[in-house]
Amino acid sequence: MNLDKIEMKYFGIAISNLILAVFVLVICFPLWIWYGWRIEVPAEHLAVLIHKSGENLPPEELIAKSDKYKGIQLNTLSEGRYFYCPIFWDWAVKKQFIVPGEKSGIIIRNFGKDLEPGKLLAEEGYKGILPEPLSPGRYSQYNPSAYQLVLVPAVTVRAGYVGVVTLRIGKTPEKRNTFLVESGEQGVQKQTLSPGTYYINYFKKSISEVSLRSHRFDMEGQMAILFPSKDGFDITLEGTIEWFIDKERVAEVFMKYNDRANKDTFGRVTTFTDKVINKVILPNARAFSRIQGSKYIGKEFISGKTRKLFQKAFLKDLRKACQQDGIVIKSALVKTIRPPVRIARVIKDREIARREQEKYEKEKDTQISAKSLAMEELMVLRGQLINDSQRGVSVMIKEADKNAEVKIIGAEQKLDVSQRNLKASINNSKSILAKADAKSKVILFNNLAEAKALQGAINAFGGGQNYARHAFLKKIAPGIENILDNTDGIFSSFFTNFNSTVPKQKSKQEVK
Repeated sequence: MNLDKIEMKYFGIAISNLILAVFVLVICFPLWIWYGWRIEVPAEHLAVLIHKSGENLPPEELIAKSDKYKGIQLNTLSEGRYFYCPIFWDWAVKKQFIVPGEKSGIIIRNFGKDLEPGKLLAEEGYKGILPEPLSPGRYSQYNPSAYQLVLVPAVTVRAGYVGVVTLRIGKTPEKRNTFLVESGEQGVQKQTLSPGTYYINYFKKSISEVSLRSHRFDMEGQMAILFPSKDGFDITLEGTIEWFIDKERVAEVFMKYNDRANKDTFGRVTTFTDKVINKVILPNARAFSRIQGSKYIGKEFISGKTRKLFQKAFLKDLRKACQQDGIVIKSALVKTIRPPVRIARVIKDREIARREQEKYEKEKDTQISAKSLAMEELMVLRGQLINDSQRGVSVMIKEADKNAEVKIIGAEQKLDVSQRNLKASINNSKSILAKADAKSKVILFNNLAEAKALQGAINAFGGGQNYARHAFLKKIAPGIENILDNTDGIFSSFFTNFNSTVPKQKSKQEVK
């Protein structure tokens, strides 16, 4: 009895354990997998894995490059869902390296060998600054526990500018003591960059923006030029110089005249343009002002003619000297030249008097010229009137000659027509006379022929009376024959009675 109770008791315990195990396997284990193993990496993030088991890292290593070592793993998990056993793994979700617009990213590797002496950038396997920069974007391949991101401004070269490149790390130049080096060598590069945005590693190289636009330098105030004249008086020159840097020599000019000083001799903050003015343009302007100014005495600088000569020579010398340094002078305008006050008034009064004298002389010449011009105008008017009158007489004569010629031509034409008409009438009359004469002759000949034929017939009949009787009978014979042959006519009965009483006579033909 006790044995059965013990068996039932253990059997119940076994069933309870089995139910518990099934509950754990079916319900608790999946929940543990889902909530304990699951790694959710959201957008713009990554997961850094930490291995809890494995071999220990070497003393000089901080990051495990494979999962056989325990510690922080080099490889990371990008956005997504992953499952890792928390018994062997731990993890940390961190933001990815993001380089925003107009920024450049510099990567620093925190693990690897120490850099060799003299090295600044880290090659593969060494810790330190990586040579290649990162442009704007997101980067999930870099482990925040193994790398460090430093954001620096990107370099923008504006329109009208070029970028002068200086390599801080590169090959040692083959040619020493030169301003510019070949591509890839340490120093200022010959080739410049056109306008645009560049993402660079400031530890490897730098880009300096240099303007190619025209600049204006006003020599006024403290920048005015003071030089002695030929007779020893101090002359003050104020003017304006317009200049720009030769595009082909920008890098050379930048290397020659750029330095670390940020202030000039007057304590003002300077730019590279100010350095070019202070080191090239202003010294040459002062030198050539003294050279050209020493050729004239003090009073000559008041006249405009001397100023033009001085300005022309000053521009020529300044342009030639600055061109050798890569600076192009577009113009140099002298606005004011002031001689000393003690001679300026005297010279000014003398100059005013001279100009007034010149003005009066010009007015006198103007009056003389006006008088001469008036006389010339009167002479021209007189000549025009004479020419007009001569031209009118000539026109009238030409018109009279023309009318006479026209009338003569008309008379000649009429005469010619009348002569032709006369000849035609004469010819016509001759033709009429010839025709009449011919007709009269024809009539005469016809009459003569008829007369001869009639005379012959008369002669044949033995006289004119016989011929007349014959002609009469010949004319009436056909009519009488027709009357006699008609038996139905009026005269038929008369002749019928006549034929019955009178014997028939023989005709002439029968008689013959």
